[in-house]
Amino acid sequence: MNKTFKNTFKIIPLMLIMVFLSGCIMFKPEKNNETPKEPDSKQPIEAEIALEGPYDVISVKSADTIVIEIDKKEVEVLLIGISAPATDTMEGSMAKNHVEGLIAEKPVYLEYDKVKEYADGTILAYVYLNDKTTMIQKELLKDGAVEISDGSRHSAKKDCDNVKYEEDFKTLQEEAKNNKYGIWEVGATVEIETANKK
Repeated sequence: MNKTFKNTFKIIPLMLIMVFLSGCIMFKPEKNNETPKEPDSKQPIEAEIALEGPYDVISVKSADTIVIEIDKKEVEVLLIGISAPATDTMEGSMAKNHVEGLIAEKPVYLEYDKVKEYADGTILAYVYLNDKTTMIQKELLKDGAVEISDGSRHSAKKDCDNVKYEEDFKTLQEEAKNNKYGIWEVGATVEIETANKK
């Protein structure tokens, strides 16, 4: 084998490597310069509920009124948006027992609306069970144990600005009525509680 042929034999692999590398450079895929898509603004975003607590429950006065402990003081809490039957009626007694069963001697959490309390210190709140997701008002309305409040349970004072869950409450009450649950059962006599007047 002559010297020229040997040199040629050495050059060929180098040429192949150069061709391969240049091909890689030529056909290097371009980076995707597309701007990442923004999340669909129409998709509903579930907001976190601002809850305060936990608070120990001292007593259940009725299905729409409980007493809790805040800073070592007993504070009365009116459950926003509902009115319970009077506790001296069968329906009222059953509704009160229902609340006691839901709470099951565990702490509760409170969510406030526009009007947080009355001048006498009575708190207005949506009351949640210890799981922080189950609202007592909704459970009572769903079961037909109470009805929607007209916002005037506390003497001449009004809590009618607290309407955050008004539509939910109306839907739950309508379903209970249609299914004849609780106080909506045919023939049931209901005396809506108007206590707590001062």
